[in-house]
Amino acid sequence: MEKQNLFKWNKIIVSLKKPVRSMLGFKSYETANSILSGIEVMHMRKKGQLHQRVKSVQNEVKFIHKLFGVAS
Repeated sequence: MEKQNLFKWNKIIVSLKKPVRSMLGFKSYETANSILSGIEVMHMRKKGQLHQRVKSVQNEVKFIHKLFGVAS
């Protein structure tokens, strides 16, 4: 692996360790999967990687509710 790729992956792993460290007691695979997926989506949202036709807060809320299965 190239140095840049290693640095990038190390940065990603370190950024995930911080919120996960306090949640080490996952009771099931489903719980761990949903929480880690949520963290990843929030990182994507923060970096502007969610591609939506119309960028608005309402569309982001609808997207996140749809993603996590929250009835609105």
